[in-house]
Parts: sequence; structure tokens; C-alpha cells
Amino acid sequence: MNKLDKYIIDNTNFLYNPCLEFACAFNTIGNLKYLKKLSEDLNYNIPEEDMILFDKMYNSMTKHMKNEMEYFNGIYMMGVVLVAYISDYEPFNDVKALLDFIEKSDETIFFNYLGGGYISEYESSLHEKWDEVNKDINKMLEYIKNIEIDNKEIKERIVDCFVNHDETKQRLCFLFRNFYEKVYKQYEEQVKDKCHRGIGLYKEILLKNPKEFMDKYLLEFFKVEGDNWDYKINIHVSLFKEVYFWVINMHDYKEKRGWVILGLNTKDIVYKKQLNEHIENFLKALSDPRRIKIIKLLSKRPHYGYEIASILELTPATVNHHMNFLFDADIISINKFDNKVYFELKHEKVKELFRETEKMLLNND
Repeated sequence: MNKLDKYIIDNTNFLYNPCLEFACAFNTIGNLKYLKKLSEDLNYNIPEEDMILFDKMYNSMTKHMKNEMEYFNGIYMMGVVLVAYISDYEPFNDVKALLDFIEKSDETIFFNYLGGGYISEYESSLHEKWDEVNKDINKMLEYIKNIEIDNKEIKERIVDCFVNHDETKQRLCFLFRNFYEKVYKQYEEQVKDKCHRGIGLYKEILLKNPKEFMDKYLLEFFKVEGDNWDYKINIHVSLFKEVYFWVINMHDYKEKRGWVILGLNTKDIVYKKQLNEHIENFLKALSDPRRIKIIKLLSKRPHYGYEIASILELTPATVNHHMNFLFDADIISINKFDNKVYFELKHEKVKELFRETEKMLLNND
């Protein structure tokens, strides 16, 4: 193992955080239609077992709880407020301890997080100036009034939250508590088991190729620069985040460990993306009649370069050019025999790619 890989492994922890998972559940179940739309946009099927669980949780909410969820999550995903407390005041042993802390916390802190989440959603460039007013609720209110956004209804809601700050905190804290006690708590252990299984899978992927893991699963957010990777992160694998990741950017990841929430099924999206790229390369390989002739030739037996050039009346340089497309599609291999380099067709790979191409084009997956 090289030095870079060892450093990435040593400074990347997979830890289950019950409070972060609760925050993700609050966001997802409170706006389940968003997840369903996202899965359609990504052409991704949420596992049936997970969807059954999500629907059960949503249907177990009272009408009042759904109305409150729709109201507050209509401003932005209020799980962000929970995450802000977790990031700045961790560790909490369980969700109940988190909710107790939030209820007892100073209103100014609560509204700093509420307003900060709003700014992040609609005008992230104003964060530095927000730090000048976030110690006073009235100053925060005036600041938010001056932020122009296109959706007037959302602006009216957040302003109303600040105007009626006593009531707002009580309503949100009650909603957090109610959602936990009446909806989430009964499934908490089941969720925990699923997340722990996900941790085991992602650990294996990280250990196989640490740099590739960072590039593919965290989209170069924690970028490897040359031979350097100077971060320290804890990764929480989340059932409710489902796909992609959420960086909890409250800390300097080079000085103090920060949290990253990684969707349990992000690996499936990454695999599908890789497969689609593979299929695109395969179709490119089939887009030239000369390459099709080469494939048909190799389907009979392996051939070396000059044989292919002679039979198909091509120059060796042209053969090499077309071979690059076939290599990119991963449908040929090379073997040396009698001081000659033979090209061999991967028959099973070609069959597999035809099957996957059919699924992709006809949406049969």
C-alpha cells in the first residue's frame, strides 16, 4: 500500500450517527415526493424494501404532522437545523438527547441555524455578512427581509417564522419530537442495521482503491492533489439520504474531523453511471463498419495485427486506431504467442454489453 492510500484510509472513518440519520429521515419522509422525482430523473429504482418502509413512515404521520412538514419543509429541508446542532454540539448519544438539547437551547442559536439554512438555500454569498447579525433575532429578521428571492410565498413564511419566533421554535421542536416518537422510533433499529450493512460495503470499496473511492463517491469534493490528501472525515452511511452525499461543512476538514453523509445506494448510481459510459463506448465501437469487420473476424479466432490489416486491406496504423476503440469498450484482450501480439475477442463481454444496451435503451432494468 502506498503512502497516499494509507493516509486516506487512516483519516477516513465510517461511523453510524443516529442523530444524523434522524435528520435525513426527517428531510426524506417529510418530502417523499422529492425523492421519488429524483429517482425518476436519475432513471434509478429505489429498492422496493426501502420504498415500502418510506411509505409506511409517511402514512403513519397524522394529518397535522403532514401539514406542518409541508409548511416548514416548503421553506427548505428543516433537517438542516438538526444537522447544525449535531455539527456544533456533538456528540449526542441518541436522538432524544439531541431533541432535549434543542428545546432547551437559546432562541438566538435556534434562529441563527434557521436563518443560516435559508441563506444557504437561496443566497449563499451572503453568509459572511450573516455572521454580523446572527446574535440578535431582530437584526436577523431585518437582514432576511432584505434578501430578494423569486418565490414570495417562501419569503413570507421565513419572515413570519422570525416575527413569531416563540411560536416558531415551539412548533418546530414539537414537530421534531412528534416525528421521532410517533413515526421514526419504531423503525430506528431496522434503519440502524441497514446503515451498518452499508458501512461494511463502503469500507470494502474504500480499501480496494482509496483514491478512486474519493473521486467516484464524493465527486472529488475532497480532491486528491498530486500525492496529497490533507483531510480528516467521518462518513455516515444513510438509508434516508439514499443517493449522493451531503457534506456537513461546519468545520475545517484539514484541522478537525467533519461529517459526510453518504447515501446507502450511491454505489448503485455510480455503478449505473459507469455501466452507461461503458455502453456508450461499446456503441462507439460499433459505429464504424471497419470495427464491425474486425469484431466479426476476431469472433472466429484470435488474430495478430498484420493479419487483420492484410485480410481487411487496412494499414497497420488504421488497425491500431480502431483497436483503441475496442479496448475502450473492453471487448478485446491481447496475448503474446510466438513473438506476436494476438487480439482476442471477449465473447461473453460482448453478449453482456448487448444485454445491458437493450436494458438501457428500452428501460427494462
